Amino acid sequence: MADQFNNILVYNSITNTLDDEKRDLNSPFSFLEFLNFGDILTKEINELGLYQQYLKNWENVTNISLTSINSDIREQFITFLSEVKLKFSTKEERRYFDNIDLNNNEQLTIAVPFFTSKIKEISLYFARKRDEVTKNLGYIKRKGSTRGVGTFIKDQLTDLYSGDDIPPELTIPENLGEFLKNIEIETEREYDTFNDYYDLDPGKSPTFYDTISGNRFDYFTSNTNVISADYFIDTEKTINNIINEQGITLSEIPGLLVTYDTTDISTLDRTSFTEYVNTNDRQDLKYLLDAELIENFMGVDMYYLSSNNTGDYTYDKLFDAKSPYRNLLNVNNPATLSIPGNSFESERSIGLFFTPSKRGILRMEADFTATLLPDEVEPDTTYIFPDPDRYGKISGVGASARVNPFLFSLMNTEFKNHSSSFGKSSVESSSVNQNFYAYSSLEQQNFNYNNTEPLRGLESVNLSGSLVKETGDIFGNQYLTFNKTDFPNKQLNNFSVSESPLGLNNTQIEDLPIDPEKETISGIKDKLKPIYISNILKNTIEPISVEFDTIFSRYKYNQTLYAELSSNIFVDLNVFKSTLFIKTQNNLIIDNIEYTSSGEFKPAGFVSRVKEYNGGINTNQNQVQISNFSNPTRIGNDVLYIKVASDPSVTSPINLRFFDFSIFKYDIDKKREVNLVTAQTQNESFFNDNFTFEVGSNIVQVKDVKLNYNSKQNLLFSLTDFVDLNNVNFFHVLVFKIVGNELNIIQNFVINPSNFTVTQNFYNSGILANNFLTQSLSSTPTQNNNYGTLTF
Repeated sequence: MADQFNNILVYNSITNTLDDEKRDLNSPFSFLEFLNFGDILTKEINELGLYQQYLKNWENVTNISLTSINSDIREQFITFLSEVKLKFSTKEERRYFDNIDLNNNEQLTIAVPFFTSKIKEISLYFARKRDEVTKNLGYIKRKGSTRGVGTFIKDQLTDLYSGDDIPPELTIPENLGEFLKNIEIETEREYDTFNDYYDLDPGKSPTFYDTISGNRFDYFTSNTNVISADYFIDTEKTINNIINEQGITLSEIPGLLVTYDTTDISTLDRTSFTEYVNTNDRQDLKYLLDAELIENFMGVDMYYLSSNNTGDYTYDKLFDAKSPYRNLLNVNNPATLSIPGNSFESERSIGLFFTPSKRGILRMEADFTATLLPDEVEPDTTYIFPDPDRYGKISGVGASARVNPFLFSLMNTEFKNHSSSFGKSSVESSSVNQNFYAYSSLEQQNFNYNNTEPLRGLESVNLSGSLVKETGDIFGNQYLTFNKTDFPNKQLNNFSVSESPLGLNNTQIEDLPIDPEKETISGIKDKLKPIYISNILKNTIEPISVEFDTIFSRYKYNQTLYAELSSNIFVDLNVFKSTLFIKTQNNLIIDNIEYTSSGEFKPAGFVSRVKEYNGGINTNQNQVQISNFSNPTRIGNDVLYIKVASDPSVTSPINLRFFDFSIFKYDIDKKREVNLVTAQTQNESFFNDNFTFEVGSNIVQVKDVKLNYNSKQNLLFSLTDFVDLNNVNFFHVLVFKIVGNELNIIQNFVINPSNFTVTQNFYNSGILANNFLTQSLSSTPTQNNNYGTLTF
């Protein structure tokens, strides 16, 4: 320690032998100055002892006797406290301490607690700064993280309960150590939900980028850069454009802008130059920095194609991107990202369900060809676009694709890897690409397969048949439509059994009947099917007739309908929130349900709707109509469906008749139905003019009606399957839209089957006599034109 005291190096002091400026010629450094100029800032050395040694060295060099080193140290400390008061106190604190004499021991005693807290605060500040510059890996990892924020807050709270400057109003716990140990800091992250940080289109207004107010609105242009081809290929034109962009007007005609064909930069405003001084030097023009900025923030090399008024064009590279990998998302526009967004969401506000842990960039790559289309090149036009060998007409994250006269064709030479399962041919993904995998739920992750109970949930229920449809309600329950079949498996022929060596667990063969044939697809489609409900609260799977016992009991007034519901076999079921469209063999039911906290289904408090139809075969339609309902189709909060029914006004069924196409709209929120097109809203002539079908046969059944909606074209598509007695299908196609509550027909036609053999239409008179040779039997054949039949 003695050696350390004797070899004190104090810079800018007469005690050293260095050739530097001496600042303590007349008086020694104060203690604070000594700490600043002395090379002794280590934790192991006694700074006060070093300062005493410095005073002795100064006394020996200057031959100026300090009457008392200890007295001088006292004076130095008083000076030090004065400097603390001057440099580190507030105005109010300085106003108070200006009235205190630090040379007075009594007044100094009163002021000591203040200086103690200030010195501690200064010490903690330098300690934190020392930690920041120290290469502490653990501290660096925590900095800026939620853990680091929690640690900082906890340290601040801990400092309140330690030292001599504890606030007097603060209550100290009895077991301070246990109290500090149990302090937990909980932080909640906020996420920037603004997505348009890259590839910003300068042509759009600031409001497009969520900049209604704030700095992002005021300084929006600093986030965007306009790519001008003239910056790189035509200096003269660029200067001329800058001159005319100043808005030159005639003094004789105020407000009238004029255009000058000049490149004299002496007339330019000083803001057009880099140093805001018109130096009349083209090298000082600010647009050169703008061009450099574009190159620095572009993520791909840019090309241009420029044409003249005769159709001739030039195609070449515009500039090279200097940092393409740093600006990968800037495909169409360079963005500088100088002003952040204003939209933030906390974890609590988004439900704490999903929080992104890592963010990445997704790119799908595929081989394609780029073909220039000369006919698409407009005269006197300059196209700017990303490298056509790397990018097609891509919109990027800025959602603004650049127009170019190229045709891009995808090459079907590469395919997906195993991550796409049974996906069709598409682009190949390798180890450097982002792959898509099926979503794995928490239930799937927690499920452990075993050999005794390999099935779980629906698969574990012993249900005969196959699942053909699955839908769900707003409460989370699943409605499962099955195809129940009794057809056994086919017998295995020419199957030899191998006996096990020990005679254990030998294979046994049982004879199965093989007479029944397999069900056809149309047979499965047209047959009645049972419906089961997977109850989410009860965790059970029961027939809908059991779960809906309370709901179905309201239909006991109609014994036929109630019997259909109780039998648990249906034509179809569709669910929209809590509204059900149940189709039985003879009725369509629109009902609404409630679901209790105990897992019970209850009827809603309003009247349901029951609509009858006759989907079977009927040749006597003057008494009973043939009819059918389409499937319901949802458009927003409205559900549309169609009823197709034959005209009952004719005296007997003939091959020339019209059909009623009734269109209904049901509001699933208001639980209200509107008759859009029915016999009550339209005259009979409307159906007669639009839906009279001459198919050359007697339609005896409306077998099926399918309704679909095309959201892109805002059109409805209806396909009706009519059947005659020979089970021949005639398809009616109706494309329409609903404007207001009126039907607007786009297409309306019937598809008749074409046969390779000659058939005769006995609805027309003279067919029998003109085309057939008849002989007398027990009776003479008579043709009935109404029914299209022959009678003997």
